[in-house]
Formats: sequence, C-alpha cells, structure tokens
Amino acid sequence: MESSCFLLTDADGKPHSVFTGDTVFLGDVGRPDLAVKQGVITAKDLANHLFDSTRNKIMSLPDDVVILPSHG
Repeated sequence: MESSCFLLTDADGKPHSVFTGDTVFLGDVGRPDLAVKQGVITAKDLANHLFDSTRNKIMSLPDDVVILPSHG
C-alpha cells in the first residue's frame, strides 16, 4: 500500500512494461514491515498484499512485458 506500480501499454492497449516502485527490486521484493500502522494494519496484512500484488498482478502479465524495478 506504500508502493505503486504503473503499467505502460502501447497504442493498442497491449501491456509493454511495468514500473514497480518499491514492490519489486532486482532479485527481491519490497519490505512489507515498513508501513505497519499500529492497531490498524500489521506486517502480515502487508505481506499478504505484497504477495497478491506480485503473484496475481505482476506475475500474471504476459512474459514479454518488461519489468522495471524502481524506487520512489
């Protein structure tokens, strides 16, 4: 929830590349423990969101989509 990913599509709407913010790094993923809100959202909740984002959104993109790890 502290990270944003942006999917770039071509003129036909076909996915081209994804800028991953702090969600994906080279050889690693972001740290879900950094955005804990005491009594509201736990590190486990954030880890579940991160898993969903990587597994069900980023990894479900076509194989030719360029993944661009970024920060900020």
